[in-house]
Amino acid sequence: MKRRVAQRKAPKEPVVQEAAIPAVVVTPLTDIPASVAEPEAMEKATKKGTKAKTPKKAAKKEKKGKKKDEPVAPPTLTERLAKRLGKSVQITELRDVQTPFATRRGTGITSMDIDLGGGLPAGSLHQVFGPEGAGKDYLTNLMIAELQRIYGEDTKVAWLSFGYWPDRSHFKLAGVDENVGHLDVIHLGDGDMALEAPTEALLESILEVIREGSYQLVVLNEVASGETKDDMAKQLGVNRKMANLATLISQFCQKFYSAIREKDVDGNPNATTLVVILPARANMDANTSKWQPYSQTAGHALKHAKAVDIELMPGGFVNVERVVVGGKKKKTHVGKMIRWHIRKGKHGISEGAEGVLNFIFHRGIDLELDLLNSGMAYGTITRGGSSYTLVNREESITGKQNVVKLLREDVALRTELKELTILAALKTKGTYDEAADPDKADKDND
Repeated sequence: MKRRVAQRKAPKEPVVQEAAIPAVVVTPLTDIPASVAEPEAMEKATKKGTKAKTPKKAAKKEKKGKKKDEPVAPPTLTERLAKRLGKSVQITELRDVQTPFATRRGTGITSMDIDLGGGLPAGSLHQVFGPEGAGKDYLTNLMIAELQRIYGEDTKVAWLSFGYWPDRSHFKLAGVDENVGHLDVIHLGDGDMALEAPTEALLESILEVIREGSYQLVVLNEVASGETKDDMAKQLGVNRKMANLATLISQFCQKFYSAIREKDVDGNPNATTLVVILPARANMDANTSKWQPYSQTAGHALKHAKAVDIELMPGGFVNVERVVVGGKKKKTHVGKMIRWHIRKGKHGISEGAEGVLNFIFHRGIDLELDLLNSGMAYGTITRGGSSYTLVNREESITGKQNVVKLLREDVALRTELKELTILAALKTKGTYDEAADPDKADKDND
């Protein structure tokens, strides 16, 4: 058997592959023909044996100047904020910050306005609270009447209550004229939200009023009586959800801060003043009622949002002696006393001030007697025996009751004396601010 001998194959010649043509070619600028580069730059570079500079690089070098190693200042905080957030966040020096707090909303009560630095600061949320019969509604009605005195036809007030409709006779008792200015009552309509979530609807409307920024005063009454969406879904006898209203009020306060920070079209701070009337109810807890006789529904939710907190409490009776049948004298109740106390104060107001007012039945607070007492305390009214001299009147007056009667009858005299007394008091206390001078009607936001 023959054996097969394997034959060796001749080696193949190596195949030379052509280089692939790249899609993008990077060419040094110096290798670009002179017809493409700038002729003058290429000619200059050829003579010096250096690379030519493009017009862009030449302009950049010329802008930097001769100092090649000059350090570039890092961007400031303001520039970094503007780059990241635009105009959403800004930094302003304290001395340049504009606030509405110098504008004061007077209560019409001389002694209270003195301790409030002229009145409640504008552009803030305030609370008036107390038990029934303490004069909470009456106090806010006095504020409306005071605004009408200052602004006249330009008065703009919004009033809302979660309880009853407004008592027009009670407004009149405080001196409010419903035909002067704009006194707007906000109430529920017939929409779906009004039927399903009445309290939420009313609170949303208040936020829109504040954002609008044209009202001097907004009064929010009977907050604890509001019926929320959760309450609407429950029948009588079913316990309401814990902290239901308080949670809603807390959310309202958060949105209030955002609304009140919005400036008007002219860039002025929002000077809308919100006063919340919150009734205090008897504390039925046997462990705490001894030192805390009253409780506030949703009161804790307003704890930090309110700038000023005024507590009103009923006092004793105002009595006069009258001759009855048989020639005997008998004390008759003609009014009641109202005690007020500033529980919290911001924007130049110190808590702790308090006072007592006489509320005469069918007439209201004796504002003239309060003015007389305040004037004597700060030197705008002086007394010598039974004679009284007013700083803005030449003739003296005999008898305290005659002074009160004169102030009640002469509105111009009373208004001027009140302003002079508040001014004297603020200067005496060292809290006088020219911007908040009660003698100057604040129409800066009109």
